[in-house]
Amino acid sequence: MVRLSELLDLSATLLGLSSAADYVESLPWVDNIKLIENDDVTGIVKDHLIRQLQAQPVPPSVDAILPDDLDVEDERPIRFILFPGEHAGSASRVNLTIEMISDRIRRSNDAADLLSAELRFLDDAHESLGRVRLVDCICADMIIGDEQYLAYDGDFYRVNQSFVQSIDGELARLEMSSIRFPAYRGETEPEYIEKIRSEDSDRFVILDRKLIRLDNEAGIETSDLVSRSGALIHLKRKGKSSTLSHLFLQAANSCELLRRSVAARRVLEEMVRKNSESSSLTAEIAQVHTAKLAGNGVEVVFGFLGDWRGRSITSLPLFSRISLVLESRRVDGLGFKPTIALIDSADPPRSLPRPARSRRS
Repeated sequence: MVRLSELLDLSATLLGLSSAADYVESLPWVDNIKLIENDDVTGIVKDHLIRQLQAQPVPPSVDAILPDDLDVEDERPIRFILFPGEHAGSASRVNLTIEMISDRIRRSNDAADLLSAELRFLDDAHESLGRVRLVDCICADMIIGDEQYLAYDGDFYRVNQSFVQSIDGELARLEMSSIRFPAYRGETEPEYIEKIRSEDSDRFVILDRKLIRLDNEAGIETSDLVSRSGALIHLKRKGKSSTLSHLFLQAANSCELLRRSVAARRVLEEMVRKNSESSSLTAEIAQVHTAKLAGNGVEVVFGFLGDWRGRSITSLPLFSRISLVLESRRVDGLGFKPTIALIDSADPPRSLPRPARSRRS
């Protein structure tokens, strides 16, 4: 039989848990992002989104994202993108931009119906990877009256404006990397990395999918590339938050391993030596890593492949921005230097806009 004193202790514990705020640091979005379940409010926000898509130009706070988390067992990457009515045999579109979506919305007689139409995604062999609604490939931050709303993955959310401003303010303090990257032409990540191998092997060492394996520890991918400056570079196509969050977590876990393990740093040194096509490149990277890799300022680059015309890192989905902020804090706290690279066909230098200006359409 349970004694009264035990019940009192249990009640006190539960009461303490109910008022705890420990989750705020690891799950800061919980109290600041609410799914809209009222159909009338959803309709108002969707109509506003359509007006944003019909605008010329489309506001920077509205963007297109690839559904990189399609349920494909063998992890075939998206290669071609088809709008409704297009034939797979003639597929040639390799990137999805907000301008493409906007053009079709403006020409449509029923924009709301078009948002529910399905895009088809194909692999290199023009075989189907899956179908996703057009609205699922749009992310947007919108201010309607005094409220701020979010469109993501086909759902609509009400968000706390001051919370969003704090996230974007922290992102604005992240430096843009000075490393020059080859232009991005819509390739898949492996194709882009192979292009670097063939065109820029004198500036980068390719470590994509190569793991540091230590006894009694899971293998960790250190980075996709290492630059001549010693920077550890992690690349991902601009896509959904689940995919990007994995990239950010991988980068932070890599930094943690390298900070605490001499053995991991030695393995990385050997990996660079084996995969470098230049002894001078190997020597320069080794010199930087010997001096800094234990946590003294080695650059860690989050590189995003995609169409970035007129947009900045604050155009990413809010969930991605939150994850990027959290993992950048970890990287910085471990003694590394997190930076951002927005890699597209033009690859011009960009500065991050201030949140107050970028959030309003």
